[in-house]
Amino acid sequence: MLDHSNHPERRTRARHRIASSCTLYLCGTGETCEGILRSLDFGGARVKLNSRNMALSGRVLLRTRAEDQGTFRVVWQNGQEIGLQSLIA
Repeated sequence: MLDHSNHPERRTRARHRIASSCTLYLCGTGETCEGILRSLDFGGARVKLNSRNMALSGRVLLRTRAEDQGTFRVVWQNGQEIGLQSLIA
């Protein structure tokens, strides 16, 4: 379990916690990666990857079963968990 006590909260809005299957499309290579969308808001998202050996960076397109959620930039990865920043202008 991660200890978040030393990491101040930087979000200005609450992030909605969810658990929905999703697919990440890597913009640079066209590869895909499956995962579980854990939280989402206008500024970003958190995804748990199904693959233990996947290292992601750069831009990704996030799609759930319902719809495309947009283009994001990978800003952190801790094992299977990744943090995404929205690239909405």
